[in-house]
Amino acid sequence: MHLDVYTNFATGSDKVFFEKWITDRNTRPDLIGLDKRREWVVIEAKGRTNSMGPLNLLEAKEQTKNIKTINGQYPILRFANSTYFRRNIWNFSLLDPEEYNESAPDIEITQGQFYRDYYSTIYNFLQHDDTEKIEYDNNSFLVRELKGTGIKIGIKSEFFSVLNETNCDEQLIEKAFLNIVPKPSETKDSLEDKYKSLEENPNIKDSTKNIGGEIRNNKRNNIQTNNIISKNSNTSVGIDGILVRY
Repeated sequence: MHLDVYTNFATGSDKVFFEKWITDRNTRPDLIGLDKRREWVVIEAKGRTNSMGPLNLLEAKEQTKNIKTINGQYPILRFANSTYFRRNIWNFSLLDPEEYNESAPDIEITQGQFYRDYYSTIYNFLQHDDTEKIEYDNNSFLVRELKGTGIKIGIKSEFFSVLNETNCDEQLIEKAFLNIVPKPSETKDSLEDKYKSLEENPNIKDSTKNIGGEIRNNKRNNIQTNNIISKNSNTSVGIDGILVRY
């Protein structure tokens, strides 16, 4: 999720304020998120329609260092990526710096707060009479068509129910998501990788590939009956439970 949600659009206790980020917006990263194990990730993304030099990626790398912790936890991953075209070929470059700046701020955003804000836009979008329930890949989703596009977007029904039934209370949301989205089991290899220090693994990975706010708490009752979508339809579902059908 874009950090602007907390620096520019949030109000009250949700708002994140650091003077340096107001005066120099380019010092902070673009995005924060949670991975499958509910560990924090910091991302800076840059894009161009033309070629992009190595300095752009190095600048993005520096920006990922400018958050120290989130809710008291050090991010498990910080990465900078650049996307650009060169000779009509789409390019993607990635840097994964492990270090952070000692003077970087600590951000107090709970997982429940993050889930609530992450799903707020689609939750509000589904508060409408033409929202329908569908079945896809043995899961139930609430979806609604983007008017005039033929594209439907939605989320798993159980995610929508959590937001509805908890009245969007961040503590209740966090507890509910712990139950419906259990952490994957950690293998010995994943634990070893997780706790490697920068001294043990000083090489920064660089891979390049060329390839051609506020939630309204009104309850909904008028949801249309189920439609079953076959797996060979133009439908995709992310690990966040958001479905897109086109």
